[in-house]
Amino acid sequence: MPELLTFWNAVKNLLGPLGSIGKEVIKRFNQPKIACRMPLVLGNHLPAGDIPRDQGFSRGHRVEDEIRWQYEMTLTNNTLHTAYKLRLVEPESTHLEQIMDYTAPLEGHKSVTYAFTIIGAFDNSEEAGIAQFDYCPYEEFRIEYQNASGRRFYTLFKPNEFNVELRNVYGSVK
Repeated sequence: MPELLTFWNAVKNLLGPLGSIGKEVIKRFNQPKIACRMPLVLGNHLPAGDIPRDQGFSRGHRVEDEIRWQYEMTLTNNTLHTAYKLRLVEPESTHLEQIMDYTAPLEGHKSVTYAFTIIGAFDNSEEAGIAQFDYCPYEEFRIEYQNASGRRFYTLFKPNEFNVELRNVYGSVK
């Protein structure tokens, strides 16, 4: 039995450095997967004309009819690996990047929710009608993040995709 113990220690000493190198290599490729969900909270029509003071907008007169979509974007980390430096890359015009905290990591199996508003032109045509409220005006959102080793990944979220399983596309930034 002592020979077996001596043999085991010799094997452990030989493989020890390789095991720690293997762990470092694996850790470098651990990809957090951030799933996105974005339900519409409120969609309403804003007619042209004066803007009431209680709406808090900086301009005093609306030139054309507008539509306002209010969304809540929930980001969920579906892995054990913490995601760092979350940021919205596309589209930039949502101003969502201003409320996302770039310094706060998203731990494994945790979620964070951001509320934001998009304002666009309202289509008065009969064909457009109420359907304008059903679709997000942006085709996709790209959220980038890093793992603990600094490797960058992204989630491409397609809010108008009918098949829920195809709404989140994952990849690594080259």
